[in-house]
Formats: sequence, C-alpha cells, structure tokens
Amino acid sequence: MRRVIGCISVLVVASLGCAARQPIVVAPTTDERLPRFGEHVFVEEMPEIVMKVQPRYPDSAREAGVDGTVIVQALVGKDGRVKDTLVIKSIPTLDAAATAAVRQWVFKPARARSRPVAVWAAVPMKFALR
Repeated sequence: MRRVIGCISVLVVASLGCAARQPIVVAPTTDERLPRFGEHVFVEEMPEIVMKVQPRYPDSAREAGVDGTVIVQALVGKDGRVKDTLVIKSIPTLDAAATAAVRQWVFKPARARSRPVAVWAAVPMKFALR
C-alpha cells in the first residue's frame, strides 16, 4: 500500500503529459459516490484532457511580480467534468485563478473494467511574467 501512495501523483501527472507508468490512481470504491482525496483503487486508463481553459493572470499578482506554478488536484467525474478541486501547492495570489481555470476543464474520464470512474488528477498551472 505504501508503494501505491507514493506513485499516485506521478501517475496522474503522467496522464497529463509526463512519462507514463503503470496506472494506479485514486478512484471510488463504489459506483455511486465520489472518492475522497487520498482513496486508492486500480484504474486501467488514465483521464485525458479534452479541453483546457487557460487561467487569467490576476492584475494584482502581475503588478506585484508574482509568478510560479500552482498545483491543483482536480476530481474528474465519470462524465469527465471537474467535480471538486484542492490546491496542494499554493501561491496565494494565484490560487483562485488556477482553481477557476481547472474547474472549466473537460477530460475523457478514467476507466476501470471498461467503465468510467471518478479520479483525482494533479494539474500544474504555470503563471509566468514575460
């Protein structure tokens, strides 16, 4: 079980474009309820991004010279829509913009035993001043 917990973030990020590994992710234990952050179940196919929305850079953060990466955990439902979010790497002036953007994303849902399942996926949102 400890090995599974250590791989989850890497595996979910892998589904969003990083190096792939064997798929073990967070998923519900029953068909009806959504998983709580930290629950673990085997999944055969990872969620895939279908539509991204870029975050709006807050004027106050831009003027203050704040940049960096906010990491948002997104609960991707069986329908591919984001059901909940949790900021796990925070930049306070950028968190709301990152969360608002991720909540609009659409995914091809994860699958287990040929059925869609809800999973948590790590989504890094990069804010860069240019």
